[in-house]
Amino acid sequence: MDDWTYMWEEADAYGRVGMVLGAIVGVVTFLSIWIWTWFSGFVIGFVLGWIPAWFFAVIAFLLVRYLWGFAVLAALFLYLKTTQS
Repeated sequence: MDDWTYMWEEADAYGRVGMVLGAIVGVVTFLSIWIWTWFSGFVIGFVLGWIPAWFFAVIAFLLVRYLWGFAVLAALFLYLKTTQS
C-alpha cells in the first residue's frame, strides 16, 4: 500500500487526475467485460471471465492515466468546431 501512497504524493495535478479517472475507467471496464463474458455464454464466464476483464481493465487504466489530456483537448476542439456559427 505504501507504493500507491508514494505514487500519489509524487504525482503532479495531471497525474492525480489521471489516476482518479483511470481508476474509474478501469473498474467500469472490468465490470462490463466480466458481466459480458458471464452473459454471453462464454464457457464458465462467471468463473474465468475475470481474466480477460482484468487484462483489459489494466490497459484501460494505463491509457486513461497517461492520455486523458489528449481526450479533453479533442473534445474541446470538437465542441468548438461544432458550435461555430
